[in-house]
Formats: sequence, C-alpha cells, structure tokens
Amino acid sequence: IAKNASTPKAGELSGDVDLLKLAQIRAEVSTLKGSPMVALLDRSDFAALPNVESIATRGPLTPDHVIRTKRDACIIAEPADVKAYGEAYRAYFERNNDGTLTCLDPAPRWGVWKGVGTLAFGSNAKESGIIADIKRHTMAAIRTAEAFGGYKALSEDEIFKMEYWELEQAKLKKGGSKPEFTGKIALVCGFGGLAEASLHALGSKGAAVIMLQSGESIQSAVARAVRTYGGLDIIIDTTDIPQHDAVLDAALPYLRLGIDPSVVFVESDDAATGTVTAAAQAHADTVRINLLKADGGEVASGIIAEMAAAMAGRLFSHTAGAVIPIQ
Repeated sequence: IAKNASTPKAGELSGDVDLLKLAQIRAEVSTLKGSPMVALLDRSDFAALPNVESIATRGPLTPDHVIRTKRDACIIAEPADVKAYGEAYRAYFERNNDGTLTCLDPAPRWGVWKGVGTLAFGSNAKESGIIADIKRHTMAAIRTAEAFGGYKALSEDEIFKMEYWELEQAKLKKGGSKPEFTGKIALVCGFGGLAEASLHALGSKGAAVIMLQSGESIQSAVARAVRTYGGLDIIIDTTDIPQHDAVLDAALPYLRLGIDPSVVFVESDDAATGTVTAAAQAHADTVRINLLKADGGEVASGIIAEMAAAMAGRLFSHTAGAVIPIQ
C-alpha cells in the first residue's frame, strides 16, 4: 500500500528551531494544563504538508487514543495559537456536555508547529514519549489513508463519549499527588560528585534533568535542555564563580518563560555572595536566585544536593537573594 500510495509532497522544514518560541509554546501549554508540561519536538515533515491543518484536526486514529492525545492536534504558527486551542476545546466540551460532566483540562497533548515539526506534550518525559509514539503512528496512518480516498475519524459525538466515559471521570475526581517537580525541566551545571548528586535529587522529585557534559559550553547545555524537553525551569550550578554570569546570560531568556523558575548556586567562596545577591536583585521580578554556601569540606554531596533541590522548590517559592549556609 505504501509503495503505491500517492500523498501530497511536504514542503521544506525551517532550517533552525527557534528555541525561545519553543519555550513560549511549552509555557502556553503548561498554563492551560495548570501545571508544568514537557514538550518533545520531532522534526517531522508532516508539519510541512500543505493540507496539515485539515488532516491533523479530524480526530484520533482509534477512539481510545483520545484519552492520551485529546480529539485533535493543536495547529501552531505562533505561541498564542495554543490559547485559541484551549478556547476551542472548551467550546467542544460545552457542545457535548449533558450537564453532568466535569471538563478536563483544555491543554493539547500533541501539536503541529507549522514548518518546524510536531510536538508531544505530557506531564513528564515518559508520558510525552507515549504520546509521541501514538502521534507517529497516527501521522503515518493519516498519510496513507489520504492516498486512498481520505482520512476520516469517528464523529465528534462518538469521540466525546470515549473521552468522557465514566471511568475517566472517576479518575479525574480521584486525583492523586505527584512528585513536586513533575513536568519541570532542570539543568545541572557542574561536574563530579555534587553535580551527580544534584542530578539524582532533582530526578527523584520528578524533574526532567539535563547535565552539563565534559567539554560542553554553558550555552550549548542550555540549548540542549530546551531542545530536548521544551523549556527550562530550574538550574543548580556547582561551577566556579567566573561561570555564574555565563550561566545566567545563557539561561535567563528561557527561565523567564519557565514555571516558577529558580537558580541555585552552590559555592564555598565568600566572593560569590555579592555576585549572587546582585543578580537576585536585578532579576527578582522573573527568576528566584539564591546561594547555598557549602562551608568546609565535610558535608556529604548528597545532603548539599538535597538542600539545593529544596531551595528550587515550593518551600523557597518566596525567597530570593538568600545566602544559606550548610555546615
């Protein structure tokens, strides 16, 4: 079938990914969801098909996919299009609600970033990966179906009934707690035992974590975090004082688009206090910046890392410019 099929030829994808725009898209999706989301970008030429707005919004490949992917894709030319998707989803709910149902969050679970690629949105990297897998199968099936008469999904009413079936509503009411950093994206700058411990501390709290690699520049590591997961919310920096400014210069444009963004510098040198305090004051309106001063050399890396992770979290959500000693 694939050999004999004839489908519209995709155009060219854009040469570079606008990482700031990617972070904006992820921020808009997280706002609609009401919690941080991970965004996985796939540079699929499906996003460059001339009829993509039509074929990506006809419904899921199978009815049960709607529980993972919602009814259709969010078509994105600009980040503001995510908000429009949310409004359309609420209208879809109101059209089909019999008055007894609770509306699910209106955030998209997959999107077509026109000319750039396709996106999968999930509450963590694992969930995003599952949605990305469903998305790839769906796109392949759509292209083949279009070659043999056209892709058609179930009616809106039938899809709605599946999305809002009784067991899904029961799950919504039940809820449940998740790790504190679920959906958050973190970068650890540094090497050695403390950096490894920080990676573990953040991961154990549910964050998607990228770690600075040997020989990699700070700018490259920041870009890799955004390209891999869609944005940046947390930085734990264990590098030396001269690197602190470079970290902020590279990361601040993305942190400003993050969810409760926070930077924690871990340092033993007294000279870091003035630098961190000045940075915290300069960026107090957008990013929390604090210093964990690890005095001496007897404190275990794991304890320092756990404290740094805590400072990036909700307990310190109203703290900026603090210098906290750990001895």
